[in-house]
Amino acid sequence: MTVLILFIHGLEDQIVPYQHSKMLYQKANAPKELYLVERVAHILTLEEIAVQQKILQFINQTLDQSAMDLGEGLKMKEYLSNE
Repeated sequence: MTVLILFIHGLEDQIVPYQHSKMLYQKANAPKELYLVERVAHILTLEEIAVQQKILQFINQTLDQSAMDLGEGLKMKEYLSNE
């Protein structure tokens, strides 16, 4: 099973340094994405329209990939059952 990971972090976060997200990103397995947001502090990241759009884009990408994976799985199941 593939797990997609989206890291979002404000570059002006004074509570949790954005470098923490960078370290987690580097240690995570692919597929992964890191989105660093300029001029944004802790938690306020979610108020940014660009961040909301990024989250929706990521969800849509994930759903599209899941649908493709499911479709391939169904094709393989159908192929195997016809043998």
